[in-house]
Amino acid sequence: MSVARFARARAARRTASRPAVAPAGETRRDRWVHTVLDAARRREEELSEELSRFSSNCDDDGSVDELSMTAPRFNKLYDLQGNRGLVALTNFTALEINDLYEKIRVEILKKWNAGRGRKFKDSPKYVFVMDLSVLKQGGTWEAMAFSWDINPISFKRMIMKFVEIASPLLYKAFVVDLEKYYTMSQLKHDVAAFEHFPEALYATDVRFQHSYRASGALAEAKPYYSGKHKLYGYKVECSVLPNGIAIDCSDHYSGGTNDFTIFRERIGLHKSMTGKVQDELEAEDNGVNVPEFADYWAILLEMYSSDTESDDDDDDVEDLSADCVGQVASL
Repeated sequence: MSVARFARARAARRTASRPAVAPAGETRRDRWVHTVLDAARRREEELSEELSRFSSNCDDDGSVDELSMTAPRFNKLYDLQGNRGLVALTNFTALEINDLYEKIRVEILKKWNAGRGRKFKDSPKYVFVMDLSVLKQGGTWEAMAFSWDINPISFKRMIMKFVEIASPLLYKAFVVDLEKYYTMSQLKHDVAAFEHFPEALYATDVRFQHSYRASGALAEAKPYYSGKHKLYGYKVECSVLPNGIAIDCSDHYSGGTNDFTIFRERIGLHKSMTGKVQDELEAEDNGVNVPEFADYWAILLEMYSSDTESDDDDDDVEDLSADCVGQVASL
């Protein structure tokens, strides 16, 4: 495509993405408000079925004013369509966004734009909203950057930088700290333990994520091929409490790694997570192998079998009760 044709196509996309009605005297810099919300509205229509599981109680409650928000561009988003616009954009209301940001605000302000190099012009709170929007809306970097009127390269660099800073902070707030809070005693107090396996603290499984075939020779791409799924991709192991809260998520593994191999490589972590606290040592525990693993709660796992799992032909899947830390109740 010639430079002239590219410029005309880009101008046409910009024109098409502008709202039909814009306030008089609107500057180019302010047009992003309508562009972003219009794009979010269209995306909301496409995802209406998926969003049905979220609460529809999005009435404006003045939460922005009460919390004295200091992000002017964020306030423009809120003033234009209120909480309903924010939910369409991020799946969160203004109060929920404030609560999330408050948990990481101190550390973010210390690290955002710190050190040498080119500084980002937008406030970290506004970038946080962009980040939530990217996670919900999806799409190519070019399309997402265009809706926010930011250069795609700068947009990707900014979003990834914020994710790099915020991810460990959010993981600690919503995963690590919850692991310490939700002991077996707390789950039983909340009547949230597994109904059929009350001796199990959490359930663990491996999830497969499809991806493009790795570049290079066949030998380089082969580790990412899953014989079980017949696809290239990655795997992560996730542990979830009976109340639905995830308390652990591993780094990614190549798609050809056997699920049980992943579990055994992380056996030390599971041992630390399932250990009984002092006041639980005398609690009722009717699981299998209690005499041998009296100091640990059980883990719910998928029934692994070499007949059904063929990702790692060289990996002999042994009897779970002999190799797992604690008791293992197979679903």
